[in-house]
Amino acid sequence: MYYEKHTESYLYEIFLTVMPELEYDVLNSLRESTDRKIERLEKRIEDLHLYIGNLNERLNYLNEKIAD
Repeated sequence: MYYEKHTESYLYEIFLTVMPELEYDVLNSLRESTDRKIERLEKRIEDLHLYIGNLNERLNYLNEKIAD
């Protein structure tokens, strides 16, 4: 239970960190070309997917340890 709460708060913290950066990229990059904006957003999304994948692997590993 502690780990789940810790993970939720950690994910929430990451969400609060990543979302403002994405919003900044969208709202404050008017001078950039559309292609560059898309590249930056795609990179941020890929990074977020990778990070979530790593957290999921960690959670699965810990769940296996708990089940043993």
